This record gives sequence, structure tokens and C-alpha cells, in this order.
Amino acid sequence: THVIQLDNTGPTVSIDITSGAGNCSKFQVGDLLSGNYVVRDLYLASYYIQVEPAINPPGFGIPVPSGGTVETPAGGNPWQLNTANMGSCGYVIRIVAHDRAILNSQSVGHYNHDSAGFCLEKS
Repeated sequence: THVIQLDNTGPTVSIDITSGAGNCSKFQVGDLLSGNYVVRDLYLASYYIQVEPAINPPGFGIPVPSGGTVETPAGGNPWQLNTANMGSCGYVIRIVAHDRAILNSQSVGHYNHDSAGFCLEKS
């Protein structure tokens, strides 16, 4: 006898900017951006949060937290981004999550992603 658990759905993810005027707003270089993210999946493997494009010097433009392996509460968790030393540009903050499902005989899992845009301007 073998027990097989089916998982035909990918993780549920979302990310929003709640500081300033929110998603798709303009901010000044040096502003502290903040928001909320949600990652939900019973069989979550991992998730990461990153800022694109990756044009900033190493160590700058990295959101906190930048990833994890445990699903968030249904209401989500907060994130922050210190924009000091980031270049003026149009950016997106992106969240990507993978679960532990085996697809097509490979351990690649289902995945899902979401993003929110923002612009940074020098004052």
C-alpha cells in the first residue's frame, strides 16, 4: 500500500507597498519603503523577495526580509526597503514562492509570483 498526496495548486502570494502613496508611486532616494506580503501554501518550500532591476551596488536595495521557508499568517507580514544609495530608476519589488510538489517526475514544485512597482528620484 502506498499513500500519495496530490497537490495541484501553487502557492498564494502577494506583495504591496503601503508607505507613501502605495504601489506605483514615486519616492525619493533615501526613503524607507514598507509594505505587506503574503505567502501561503501547505507544502511551501521557500520564497524570496527581491528588487529588480538589480542595478545597485552589492548590499543595497535588499528588502528585509529577503526570503523564508515558512508561510505567513493569512494577513501577511511586513517588509521594509531602505532606498539609501539606490540609483534613480523605475523598480519592482517581486516575491516568488515555490512549493515541494513533484512535477513531471522532477522536484521543481509549483511556483507563483507577484510584484509592485515604484520609482525612485533623487531630490
